[in-house]
Amino acid sequence: MSLSRKVKPVSSERENEIIDLYYKIGAGSMYIDLTRTFFIFMAALRRTTRHDIAKIPNGPESWLGGAALFSFGGISFKFADRFLKYGRRVGCASAILNNAPNAFFTVSNQHCQGLWDEIEKVDHHLIDHGLGEGDLFHTTGYMWNHGVVKAEQGDFDQSREIIEKLFQIGETYDYALANVYAHTLNAAHLIKKNRTSEALVESERGLSYSRERGTENQELAFLGHKGQAQLLLGETEASNDTISWGREIYEKQRHVCALYVTPHLVARFLADIHRLQQELCDARPFHDPNIRKTAYRSGKAALKKSRKYAPYRTNIFRLMGHYYWLVGKQRKAIQWFDKAIKEGERLGARPDLSRTYLEVGRRLLEPQSKFKELNGISAPEYLNKAETLFREMDLQWDLEQLERVRAGEKI
Repeated sequence: MSLSRKVKPVSSERENEIIDLYYKIGAGSMYIDLTRTFFIFMAALRRTTRHDIAKIPNGPESWLGGAALFSFGGISFKFADRFLKYGRRVGCASAILNNAPNAFFTVSNQHCQGLWDEIEKVDHHLIDHGLGEGDLFHTTGYMWNHGVVKAEQGDFDQSREIIEKLFQIGETYDYALANVYAHTLNAAHLIKKNRTSEALVESERGLSYSRERGTENQELAFLGHKGQAQLLLGETEASNDTISWGREIYEKQRHVCALYVTPHLVARFLADIHRLQQELCDARPFHDPNIRKTAYRSGKAALKKSRKYAPYRTNIFRLMGHYYWLVGKQRKAIQWFDKAIKEGERLGARPDLSRTYLEVGRRLLEPQSKFKELNGISAPEYLNKAETLFREMDLQWDLEQLERVRAGEKI
């Protein structure tokens, strides 16, 4: 596929219609069938290279959309960056650099890669303009990407504002995708705040809605949120059923976007860690080695996905540390906790970062701990760092857990 800068002929009206159709079908199938979307976009991009791309309706957008596909699909960040750069360059002659498609695909790329410090503030004028133009797909996608990052960074006021706006758009325009976005964001938002009972209710709502109007991929995401909420509420048996349901959906897919499958993989890893912890607490002299192996495999699966998707990465690194601490490999556990802290600080992922501080502090305080500090920071100092962030984000449940650790209780 040539990216030559030489002057090319203007495409015919029929060719424009074909490319425009490819783009719309590809955009519509992005959340349904990633493999099909890939071939559709590749076909569209090949056609655009034969002509003056800037003068093709949705020509530059096809390259920007290709960037989002390579990011969301976890295919290649290198190619995603290249496609994004090229789409912007050929779109300079049009208004593309100031429109919703460019904003959507740019923030999608930044969101997936973990380039969160490059994400600009939410542009409300752009949102209003996009809605006024009837561009619901790109405008709501732009909002959803921002919402994911805001929740991950603990900016819950902004996250809540985006969720409410998406629900409003869904109702006003009868736009199902906006409602799916809103339900997904709300479930993740509530889990990040440890408002688990509400998160469970919202996950059920989103699951019901997606079964009526969405796809199995969207169901998979809601099942992941639901499973996590159930585990945090201590509903172990119910969570096992939820996770099994999600596994059935996941295992029959050829390729699933990270944004759908990562919540499920986190729920699986969390469940296996809980099962391992219960097994190790049992007074029996012999333990089932398969529980440990299963937890390890779940952790590896979640970790593999996290390499291509920044959200949940800090949490997965922390859970890896938790796993290794449980199996008695404290040095490896400390290394993973360190990775979680470094990545959490880089991303500004304050909810998971603060919980990592708490986890490190309580582990260092344990009598059997071989370590008394990490990076020159003691257990009480980590607990203080956790408290500062908990208070900044008004995470009351986490503050209660912190006080239990300080009081010497087990959590």
